[in-house]
Amino acid sequence: MMLGVAQATTPVPGTAHERAVFDEVTLATLDPSGLWRRIADLPRQAAEAWALGSSWSGPTPARVSRVVVMGMGGSAIGAQLAARIVQERSTCPIEVVRDSDLPAMDADTLQVFCSFSGETDEVLTAFQASLKLRTPKLVITRGGELGRRAEAEGIPVLRYDYDGEPRSALGYGLMLLLGVLHRLGIYRVTEDEVTRALHEVDACSRPQHPDRPLAENSARALALQMSGATPVILADASLGGAAVRWQNQCNENGKRWAFAGVVPEALHNIVEGIRLAPAGDTPPFHVVLLEDLSRPRASRARLDVLQDLLSETSVRWTRLPFAGDSALSILLQACIVGDWVSYYLAIEHGVNPSPVPTITMLKNRIADSLVPTAKP
Repeated sequence: MMLGVAQATTPVPGTAHERAVFDEVTLATLDPSGLWRRIADLPRQAAEAWALGSSWSGPTPARVSRVVVMGMGGSAIGAQLAARIVQERSTCPIEVVRDSDLPAMDADTLQVFCSFSGETDEVLTAFQASLKLRTPKLVITRGGELGRRAEAEGIPVLRYDYDGEPRSALGYGLMLLLGVLHRLGIYRVTEDEVTRALHEVDACSRPQHPDRPLAENSARALALQMSGATPVILADASLGGAAVRWQNQCNENGKRWAFAGVVPEALHNIVEGIRLAPAGDTPPFHVVLLEDLSRPRASRARLDVLQDLLSETSVRWTRLPFAGDSALSILLQACIVGDWVSYYLAIEHGVNPSPVPTITMLKNRIADSLVPTAKP
């Protein structure tokens, strides 16, 4: 089984919104933009993006010794996943920079600038600074100011069309980049392997759809178990990108705090904070352990010990093991389950998961603060 819950330490609670399945009328009220369809569409979106990226006919550098990807938020997480997938098959390092400052680079470093809207301030700032460097460059975007500037400078632009939130474009963020890296000979993979991986992701996702009964819907059941708790996602190192994706989606879709870490690193710091709560108290956390079943026995043993430690406390926890034909499959399965959990965290509390008003407000405040004040 691709998805499983080893243990949930609390029963599924009753809630005001609890029902066997969600019908179309209810979903139209709770999720008017239809975010659930965009989550369910990830496998198809990823296949489309792979075809576009791997067949892209734009100019490519003759030699690439390193790839540096500049991106933020939903445009960066795909690159983080790509970096993990590629490292198992290539000696070419991929670095993801979530900032406007460029790292040191040589003439064989490929700079990739990713921005869903083409208006991301940090990426635009980095792009402008990069024009002073004689390095190969590529822009991946739907358009916007970044696309216009790149075309004016004669820099290759890989454009795509998508109507939705940046975070819902994970298939494009990951597979466009992987496709280009495949074309460059950096990521070696067969078409059959990509097809199998996306088929496994779809098979993992379908039981989590809103029209599936609660008894069969593991993601929704987990969201109910996590009601009122702060998610803490601890993942095998190979699933570190998935843990970050869970955190981001719980923040943006679920509208709540969430934190991510990786094992074994977490065993050297985070675990020191685990304490037995006073009698009658339950810590405000729910730990989710993401397990990659392709990892060696030592990795599983670490999660076993961490699970035992959590069981000795009153901290609630759930363990989700993932198996698949490839790293691409396993990573995307772990991500899409997190997407569904974050979706139900919002829906079960009557919250529309799509808008991100706080992020929008902060962007506007930052923009306003940078506007010069007229002198009296």
